Amino acid sequence: MDIKTQYISDDNGNIVSAIIPIDVYKQLLKYIGSSDENLESLPKWHAEVLRERLEKYESGKEKLTDLDEFMNRLKV
Repeated sequence: MDIKTQYISDDNGNIVSAIIPIDVYKQLLKYIGSSDENLESLPKWHAEVLRERLEKYESGKEKLTDLDEFMNRLKV
């Protein structure tokens, strides 16, 4: 799937947001549902790991990988 992604950078050139096509966004929403629903359906240990990672991301202690970089890693 070739996803045309646009990036928004801050004044320092750091990518802070990504814009994806609306149809891709809608597919993702269908796939992931709400995060609370997904966490409830996971094993307790896995939900806790995800909560910890989300907290690290929200506090700025962990960064996300952009989609293109992630897809390149999968091809290796």
